[in-house]
Formats: sequence, structure tokens, C-alpha cells
Amino acid sequence: MTNFDFLKDITNLQPLYAYCRDAENFQLVAPEKSVTGARKALEYWAKLVYLTKGWDIPQHAGLYELVTDSEFVDYVNDAQVMTNIHFIRKIGNHGAHGQSIQKRESLHALACLHALIGEWLMVVGEIDTMPSFDP
Repeated sequence: MTNFDFLKDITNLQPLYAYCRDAENFQLVAPEKSVTGARKALEYWAKLVYLTKGWDIPQHAGLYELVTDSEFVDYVNDAQVMTNIHFIRKIGNHGAHGQSIQKRESLHALACLHALIGEWLMVVGEIDTMPSFDP
């Protein structure tokens, strides 16, 4: 059982589950791949938010542009969640560009991602309770 198993039975979220599962699977053995996977999961999730809210996704917008858009920030409406989003984004960029990532950093990225996805699924009514995170 993994921390992201709460996603595995939600048919339309299988790509998100795959990104999260891969990020978790690489956490101890390849932290750089783990944080890169967490960033991919974050980007996929951000685009899901845009789609569910009916917002246009700008054609050449990167993750930074998506998560700093005022509508997105207003939707999230939580400074700590935005801090976690930016942590995943930044550490994922570092991992993707070959910088060394510590296991504790990849674990923190996973915890941030887990909280983000779990809370969002509660908000949109896909799950009833927040799943616990097992480091």
C-alpha cells in the first residue's frame, strides 16, 4: 500500500495516480526522479483545476504561470498551500535540471503533494476523509 492509493480507484485520475506513485517509488532510491515526478503530478493537478473551473489554459503557459495566475491563487486561498505548491515546483525544477536532491527534500515534496491532492479531492467530493501520510 502506498500513500497515494486513495487515487487508484478514481478512474479519471489514473494519470495523476501514476505520477504520484512514481514519485513515491523513487523517493529513497532516486530523489531527483522523485521530485521531478512530484512536479509532473503538480502540473497535471493544476491543469485539472483549470479544467474543472472552466478556465482557459494559456497555450504556452508553464507551471509557474498556471499557479501564479490570480484566479488560481484566489481559488487555492491558502498561503501555506501556495507555499507547498511552490516548494514542489521549485524542487522539481532542481531535480529536472540535475541538481542534487536530498532524501528529506523529496520526502517533504511527497508530503506536500499528498496533502494538496487529498485536500482537493475532499473539496471536489471525490473522497470523504483525508488519508494519512506515512513517511
